[in-house]
Amino acid sequence: MSLHFRNKKKRTERPVYWENTSNDSQKFWAAHILEQNMPDNSATGESTSSSNSTYAEKQYILVRKWGRIGTKGQSMEQMMYDRNEAEKELDKLIYLKESKGYEAKF
Repeated sequence: MSLHFRNKKKRTERPVYWENTSNDSQKFWAAHILEQNMPDNSATGESTSSSNSTYAEKQYILVRKWGRIGTKGQSMEQMMYDRNEAEKELDKLIYLKESKGYEAKF
């Protein structure tokens, strides 16, 4: 199932939602990776052909949200041009949250 967001972003990874309720902290943390096509630069005369190895056709956005349970919280987006890099960063963040007592909810 493909979900579409504004600016033609689509979710490529499952959402990750964590809670930490130990010691009455009542915190949440959520993260997922969005895939977005790069804008077409043909109007500016820039090449988008596959032969141009420095041009990335897609970008990957690691979206994070955190705060106290029951609040809007804060959010952050980190743009990357390599899917593996985005997945490694997400894995690292999950490891850090688990080590601080966060438990996966879905």
